[in-house]
Amino acid sequence: MNTPRSSGVRRRLAVLLIACGAASLTWAVFTLCSAGLGGPPEAFEFAQRRSYDEVKRSVHAAFGGFALRALGGFLLLRLGLVLRRDA
Repeated sequence: MNTPRSSGVRRRLAVLLIACGAASLTWAVFTLCSAGLGGPPEAFEFAQRRSYDEVKRSVHAAFGGFALRALGGFLLLRLGLVLRRDA
């Protein structure tokens, strides 16, 4: 039985899941970008830059974590959208 109170709880849970999913997707993207940059952006001289192979290796190493975080975020987002629609 769908009472107004349970509907409100479902809506709040849906919004929470959507927010967690969006945060997880953002975290995944920032993690992959950070791997490509080699850490927080700093002012480097041209001679201090990383080579293409170093950047490629670090991005490839970070891609597994990116894929898991992005998939988890997408699933949380999708579950929140389904709950909100059914509430």
